[in-house]
Amino acid sequence: MTELMVYSSIGVRSAAEQLFRIFEKENSCSLAITWGTAPMLVARIEAGETADVLILSRAGIDALRKKGKVAAGSDVTLAGSGVAIAVKAGVPKPDISTPEALKQTLLNARSIAYSEPSAGGASGVYFAKLLERMGIAEMSIFPEPDHICSYLKRHSNLH
Repeated sequence: MTELMVYSSIGVRSAAEQLFRIFEKENSCSLAITWGTAPMLVARIEAGETADVLILSRAGIDALRKKGKVAAGSDVTLAGSGVAIAVKAGVPKPDISTPEALKQTLLNARSIAYSEPSAGGASGVYFAKLLERMGIAEMSIFPEPDHICSYLKRHSNLH
């Protein structure tokens, strides 16, 4: 039975797992899947690892193509993703209708939670860059993972 090596971003895991099982059944092959953040998988390919299939962010595919690790023209956009803002139940909906209103909403918030950018998740990287462009990046605090629960208890209204 043929085995294909697949490196896939964790961002698509919930949707891809069922599709992968269907693909294996219909094509009489097995998929050896490595899950990770796009930057982590890009680094592994850049370091010399190989895969038959890459499912990464557009930025990851483009970076690998520029370095000759992905054949030009072999990429296909599978999906797009959005970033959303949510507030605790019972809190008035914030005004995010303009860039300035969004900035003020963020500045007025008691706390903001988003993915730590160095982990490589696209939403965390995007949001960190947005805060930089708004000139309010200094409001980001990322406690050590083993201290996050005590930090949240002290600094948020999530009781």
